[in-house]
Amino acid sequence: MHQLAWDPLAVAAATGLVAAILYLREEAPRWCGFLAAATVVFVTAGVAPLLALAHHPLRPGLAALIVIAGAVGSVLTFYLVVFKGHHNKSLIKRKGGGGAGATGAPGGKAKSGKAAHHKAMLATVGVTAFMFLLVSNWSSVVQTGTGGVSQTFNGITQ
Repeated sequence: MHQLAWDPLAVAAATGLVAAILYLREEAPRWCGFLAAATVVFVTAGVAPLLALAHHPLRPGLAALIVIAGAVGSVLTFYLVVFKGHHNKSLIKRKGGGGAGATGAPGGKAKSGKAAHHKAMLATVGVTAFMFLLVSNWSSVVQTGTGGVSQTFNGITQ
């Protein structure tokens, strides 16, 4: 019982309940994403082993490269889905992918209303997680980024 902090878990229950209601009613995908990210943060803060795992330092090398790539990708996805509002549209356009859903007509809905919620929740939770990892492991990320490609490759292979 010493591994649980009940205050953050109570807040996580409240934010998770509101996110679940928004998800089930298929309303407000951006707010649903923000509340899902807040739920993940509060659950992580409330469970001591998860908090210890989140603060586990990374070594420079492959793990740091994954954090860098994940941070860049999650920020781009967050920008496209939350700020630009592409939660009802495909993020990657392909040639010949025409059809009723690909036109992006105003007022049109996605094939499934929950698809917009999935994208918003994934983008918001992803950017929260990867930014936390980037900030908490800043020294190893900087060392990986400034060490050059050959040193990073040697760090990965050893």
